[in-house]
Amino acid sequence: MEKILVVAANIIERDRKILLMQETFKEVKGKWNFPAGRLEIDEDIITCAKREGEEETGFKLKPLYLIGIYQHYLTLGHNVVFICFQIRDCRREINHHKRSHGCQMVFF
Repeated sequence: MEKILVVAANIIERDRKILLMQETFKEVKGKWNFPAGRLEIDEDIITCAKREGEEETGFKLKPLYLIGIYQHYLTLGHNVVFICFQIRDCRREINHHKRSHGCQMVFF
């Protein structure tokens, strides 16, 4: 069954490097991606970007501006619209207690 998904992606830069996370979900396990997540029915896209970014990284984040909107059709039958934001990282260290995912995070 085809699904249309709206995803807020967070581009977090620190010291001229971009944060990537290694996926843990079985369909994409091991692949590197930006901290991102699906838009909930009852939220706006800025709130989604902030919530998903903070859940996945443990950082206190603030979306600065829209980078772009991209569309990708996945082989799983999903048509995904990615809305990407430049993020200001408001906390320098990783708070592992506030992270919802145990995946590896690296600034490249």
